[in-house]
Amino acid sequence: MQSGGPDTSLEDAKALGVPREMLDEMVGEDDEAFALWPCNADAFSLWCAMRTQLRAGASGPVGLDYTAIEYARRSARISQRAAQKAMPLLRVAEDEMLSIIAEIMTKTSA
Repeated sequence: MQSGGPDTSLEDAKALGVPREMLDEMVGEDDEAFALWPCNADAFSLWCAMRTQLRAGASGPVGLDYTAIEYARRSARISQRAAQKAMPLLRVAEDEMLSIIAEIMTKTSA
């Protein structure tokens, strides 16, 4: 599920200088299609709209930039009420993303 235009995540990551090992993890051959339950559609759309809104520290991403969420919500055409309901799921996705990034960074620095 995408909201507007082609997915440029890989190109964006390359432009930002993401290490080759991390890029390989992003486009692994074992990628699978998945089903999205309707009850998660707004959270997923909000996640996709926020995918480029990361705060970074000295050692990499530290979390989503929540100051951008209102713009992301509007651009994804998600109601304010639906976005409020989606926030717990967005935080779960954020925590998982940070765990995966930490794991990849640990592997690449070893």
